[in-house]
Amino acid sequence: MTKNQFVKFKKIAGAPLLEQKLNKKKILLVVLPLAFSSVLQIYASNSVAGEGYALKQTEAQIEQVKRDNKILREEIAASTSLTKLEAESQGLGLAKPERIVYVKTDSAIGRATGNTAYVGTQVRP
Repeated sequence: MTKNQFVKFKKIAGAPLLEQKLNKKKILLVVLPLAFSSVLQIYASNSVAGEGYALKQTEAQIEQVKRDNKILREEIAASTSLTKLEAESQGLGLAKPERIVYVKTDSAIGRATGNTAYVGTQVRP
């Protein structure tokens, strides 16, 4: 084999190795960013799913509090109704007044208490 033939052979034999090295670099340049972006996407999806679950639990708690508030408002309305208060006052032995007396503001009691109530007397039937 002559020197020229050896150089040609070396070029031909070394070319695939060089191309393989270049191909590996190209593959790494494509695969590594794809792998990194895939891992990042999985992490982001997992984070969003976790936050969605927490949000759903918080919304469920809000709905429960709203239901509890509605029940409490109904209980307050029932306990402060006039018929209930009247029944409780009768149970305590309280009775309706026979007449209502309004104190005049220019009387001694009116001036002492600062009463500015309507002046007059009303008799209940």
